[in-house]
Amino acid sequence: MSRAPVSFDMKAGAHMAYYAYQHSVRQGKSSKLPITFLYIPEEEVGSPTFQAMIQDEAKKHKYVLVTEPARDGNKFVT
Repeated sequence: MSRAPVSFDMKAGAHMAYYAYQHSVRQGKSSKLPITFLYIPEEEVGSPTFQAMIQDEAKKHKYVLVTEPARDGNKFVT
């Protein structure tokens, strides 16, 4: 199956996560835990430029969600 550019990548996942958050806010729902969105401009494997910042921010939270969609074959992105 062929996918259109940008429809199956980090930018689409980031948009969907932010939309879901906005929808929850509009519904009057709140989170028991703090929510932080961290948008990283590089899409290189391992994010070498921002890796330390990502790790520092992740340590401040109980859960971390990566919004990069799964690869073909439902392979996870870490």
